[in-house]
Amino acid sequence: MSIEWWHVAGAVVPSIALAIVFVLVVRAMINADRREREAERRPDEAGHEHTSRIPTQIERKRKS
Repeated sequence: MSIEWWHVAGAVVPSIALAIVFVLVVRAMINADRREREAERRPDEAGHEHTSRIPTQIERKRKS
């Protein structure tokens, strides 16, 4: 019984391609998260508060 290598390659190549795509997508997500965290940290280092922070009800009552 001879093994046809085209059948083997046809079974293995899609799995390898999917693994490569998965690695690239996960790497892009991790890099995006890292850049977002760095961008959020920069205003803190300069001594500024977050502009996107929503005050809670307790904080609103304290100010009034």
